[in-house]
Amino acid sequence: MGTTYSATIPVQCLKEHACVGCQGKFSYLFTRNIKGSGGTQEAAMANAQRIAIQETNSGVDFHPCPMCGIVQPDMIATIKSSRFWLGLAVSCATLLLATVLGLSQIARINVSAYIAFAGVGFAFISYFLGSFFNPNRNLDRNILASQQKIESKQLMIVEESNASNIVDRFGGMRFKNYIGLICCIVSLVAIISPMLLAQANDWHLNDSIYPAVAGAGDRPTIYLLSKVRSLEGKWRGSASAELRNAADFGLRNDIVPATSQVSKWSGKLKDKQKTRTVWAQVVLPQELADANGKVGRFSISVTARFPVPAVGGFRDEVSKHNRETEIRFSKPHSGKIYYSAWLFGQIAAALLMLSAGVLHLSSVTWLRKQANPITPITMGEIDNND
Repeated sequence: MGTTYSATIPVQCLKEHACVGCQGKFSYLFTRNIKGSGGTQEAAMANAQRIAIQETNSGVDFHPCPMCGIVQPDMIATIKSSRFWLGLAVSCATLLLATVLGLSQIARINVSAYIAFAGVGFAFISYFLGSFFNPNRNLDRNILASQQKIESKQLMIVEESNASNIVDRFGGMRFKNYIGLICCIVSLVAIISPMLLAQANDWHLNDSIYPAVAGAGDRPTIYLLSKVRSLEGKWRGSASAELRNAADFGLRNDIVPATSQVSKWSGKLKDKQKTRTVWAQVVLPQELADANGKVGRFSISVTARFPVPAVGGFRDEVSKHNRETEIRFSKPHSGKIYYSAWLFGQIAAALLMLSAGVLHLSSVTWLRKQANPITPITMGEIDNND
């Protein structure tokens, strides 16, 4: 892995703003320590210089106009942008995490949904705070704050103006923000749609299977609470399942079709062992269509074969695993619907949150364009003028 170099460049200049409200001009000292990184010291310095130029030309600090109290659109955009990016990053990260945990069956569907709900809920709050952010609600208070900054020489008036009847046109919500927040609300509903469906249809949740809902025609996975440790985590299983109270459902045959892990190995395997949980997938017969609310008692057996280290390579080892468990049945194919609602809910939420992020960030882009051009004055130019 290559070395990463870093470089820091101090930036100091005066930023002169022409107010969009009263057209007066004011300035303040703008300072930054710009950091850049790269594969070489030269590349790190070049990146730092590039960022320094960008900050010199477009970076702003938060100062209301000392004559009319208006906070400039690009200053507002900087605050809004940070909140919008935070919301987008958190929602995307948690949705990705929740989906991966659910697809890999590391977390149950309801746990996955709660993780996604928490992330999108946080994003909604961040989007909400960014959308409604309006520092121009009280212009008199802004003027007072700016006058204090003038007295402490943090702010300077360059050109006076007649600040009368000033109206703010840039703080607060835009139409795109409303649509973005609606996208977040719809995302939250989509995420919890499996639980809403389960509640509405009186589906029964089971701790011992994945997904937690199962009815006639479904193929729930049952983990046997035992593990195998094998090279590269490879193993294959031969499974059998018995519905011990089959007679309670009018079934003549108590044998239920079951499958397990299918994996192949040959030749040379990496000398790295991984632990895997043994599982079986049972096929619930259609004859259980009228078993809604009833409990089936299952005996599951899996014969696992897996490679383990041996002199000169590996050898196959065999172990038997058993579990008895109960499943409270729901309506036919309810497990498939439950799982599909979760998966499509996650996908819909991801698309909606991306759309919300784009809408909010595009409103920030529009806001930046409404500001008057900034005039950066370097310290060298100030010394020459003096």
